[in-house]
Amino acid sequence: MAFADLDITTAYIDQIESLHFKPSVNDLIAMKALDVTPQYVADLQRAGVRGLSEREVISLKAVRVNPAYIDEIARAGFPKLKANQYLTLKAMHVDAAYIKYLRSHGFKGLTVDQVVTMKAERI
Repeated sequence: MAFADLDITTAYIDQIESLHFKPSVNDLIAMKALDVTPQYVADLQRAGVRGLSEREVISLKAVRVNPAYIDEIARAGFPKLKANQYLTLKAMHVDAAYIKYLRSHGFKGLTVDQVVTMKAERI
């Protein structure tokens, strides 16, 4: 797939670089294919996820992490997580309902890793 096929223009590259990214060719292809925009990155930052690398943005977008999901997870008791934690939770299909389910069955004070493990174990 070529730059032209994805409409990767110099304007798009300038927008991505304005975010203080130094994307590789592969990063640019992935970002454009996933429709990563400066607005998406700004929305993540407003939701509290800052200091993201190109790969983290690509990964978050690929699994559809968005500000609404970040807020949902925060309201479920996990505020201010790192990008990789949101990525792992979303990839494992963990949502607020699952976290509430665990708590309703007596699992209190769980870490993100414990929630993910329990989801993987189908608890």
